[in-house]
Amino acid sequence: MSEDRGIASMSLREVAKEAGIAAPSFYRHFENLEELGLTLVKEAGGALLKVVRDARHARGESDDVVRRAVEVCMEHFQENGRLFRLLAHELTGSSPRMRRAIQQQLASINAELSRAIKRQNRLLHRQLTDTTMVAEAISTITFYMGVASIDLPYAARRETEKRLMHHIRAILIGAETMARTQHVERQLLLV
Repeated sequence: MSEDRGIASMSLREVAKEAGIAAPSFYRHFENLEELGLTLVKEAGGALLKVVRDARHARGESDDVVRRAVEVCMEHFQENGRLFRLLAHELTGSSPRMRRAIQQQLASINAELSRAIKRQNRLLHRQLTDTTMVAEAISTITFYMGVASIDLPYAARRETEKRLMHHIRAILIGAETMARTQHVERQLLLV
């Protein structure tokens, strides 16, 4: 798997050879290449969901939770670079089933991330605007920057982590500011 190839451009023979199995053995595990792709989507989504769940149960200041979550997530992108490249490619690929499966995984991740953000805000006695939208913004930028950092040298990856943490904090601060502004506007309407 490379950044310029998706499931549709691979042959069964290529996949079997890379896996070190005979082509007919492939069918013992998968009906076709798309089924393999759907399994990979589920695997990647499950792993990212675990990262979010672990972050959800983390305690500490907001910056500490963001830092730990970003470090773990970026490490996961590094360890599974080929898989995430494939997901990035298939997100706009030719298979509607693959696109839907990726979108479903992202929706699950966003829902879990939204719950994590709500929990953290309760602990810190903060209010944010729509946590679902905040989660979507965070997961989108994390996915993009994670995939973009896969081939970077160590120092550049560390810089990307710092930038990602900054972006996430900016999203959270912006959502908190919006919530305060909306609260003030509601109070003015009541007067």
